[in-house]
Amino acid sequence: MPPPSSTEQTQATAAGLLGGENGEPNVQAAKVLGLAQEMADRLTAEAKTESDGMLAEARTKSEQLLSDARSKADSMVNEARTRAESMLNDARTRAETLERQARDKATTLDREAQRKYTETMNNLNTEKGALNKKIEELRTIEREYRTRLRGFLESQLRELDDRGSAAPASASTSSSDSSSSSSSSGSSSSSSSGQGYSFGPRAEAG
Repeated sequence: MPPPSSTEQTQATAAGLLGGENGEPNVQAAKVLGLAQEMADRLTAEAKTESDGMLAEARTKSEQLLSDARSKADSMVNEARTRAESMLNDARTRAETLERQARDKATTLDREAQRKYTETMNNLNTEKGALNKKIEELRTIEREYRTRLRGFLESQLRELDDRGSAAPASASTSSSDSSSSSSSSGSSSSSSSGQGYSFGPRAEAG
């Protein structure tokens, strides 16, 4: 097999540059342009021995490579721009969605907190009213208890005073009078005791 000509080697190198995955489009285009210029120079040097048809063919191939490189570069630039715009739009839409969701959640949490605060304050006010009412009831019971206790103690003191003043006179009376006096004292004591028991249960009920 004969070795490839310089033209074939140049075409193979240009095809490798155009078909490669790495490199910027402008760099590839610049390399292709340089390669085409080099090929044109070599063809010009070989034009002394080759026909004008080969020179025209090489020039046509050079222009085709340049046109293909430019088309591919423009296509890659447009594709990159379209992809960047699409990613930017997606990111903007996602950010707006997240912001709206966060705002809605914050509004919901604020309403829930306000509702719980109002409910808690209402419950506290209700409990406060009930406690105040209970305190007033206890104070009323306390006043009644003190009044009854004072009355009971005063009646006991009066009874003791009566017994103390009646003791000298009872020494000169008959036994029947003493019995009568004892019966009367027992009745008074029983009445006082009954009075004492009257406030106890009410105080406990309070």
